[in-house]
Amino acid sequence: MQKRAITLILFFCGAAFGQHADILVEVSGGQLVTLADGASGDPNAASCIFETELGELGVPGFSDDPGFNSSTLAGGSLLGFNVVGPLRFWDGVGFVSPPDGEGIQISDAGLSIFADGGSSFVAGFDFAQASGSGSVHQHINFWVQHPSFDEGDPFTNPITSGAYLLPLELTSSVHATSDPFYLLLDGGADPNSLALALTAADAAFCEGTVCPGDVDGNLTVDLTDLAIILANFGASGVGLSDGDLNGDGLVDLSDLAALLAVFGQSC
Repeated sequence: MQKRAITLILFFCGAAFGQHADILVEVSGGQLVTLADGASGDPNAASCIFETELGELGVPGFSDDPGFNSSTLAGGSLLGFNVVGPLRFWDGVGFVSPPDGEGIQISDAGLSIFADGGSSFVAGFDFAQASGSGSVHQHINFWVQHPSFDEGDPFTNPITSGAYLLPLELTSSVHATSDPFYLLLDGGADPNSLALALTAADAAFCEGTVCPGDVDGNLTVDLTDLAIILANFGASGVGLSDGDLNGDGLVDLSDLAALLAVFGQSC
């Protein structure tokens, strides 16, 4: 289901809504790193789960938070993103495909992509350019949409209430791509359920040992992961989402061997 950006989204861009924390983007060892806002200068504080609340300005499923904030990028460099796995929904036990087939539109300044529960990788777009001093502060639009969504009536969007999880990576025209990180999108989840979803997401995706070999973050080591490694074989200055499983900045035989050792496993 492909959706296109509409005027409503552009109108809402940048509007204030409740409390949120931006994603702090820094550079460590030549690679983009995502941190909780306020953790500047501490690469060990790298974070991979960021929460946001859907329903901005009463529009179901919509938010332009979190923003992306940096003061350490190369001057004039471009900052972009990719979706690196399927949109998931917390069912109280684990993360599954959205129950009613919901997907998510990500848009900014007339650019738009769409991902859903069947997506493995969706190329995003550059959404910001650093100033000459390396500073960026930019918000883009996230909109979870039900299959029945009609862009002529954006206030009617009957998404399933609950928590959605979206895997992303940041890209740069200068720096190496970030490791995957995740947006936990609160679409009216019960507070206890949201807390459980956050704990489960952190354990499954942020501790780094739960699913070795899973390059694309879909909790299965499969042909898609193998294809990513082969496509980037021999590359340097790369991250996990490019197939660097051992964190040495290279995609080489050691990464291929690590994947083949667990090929076919689910986490």
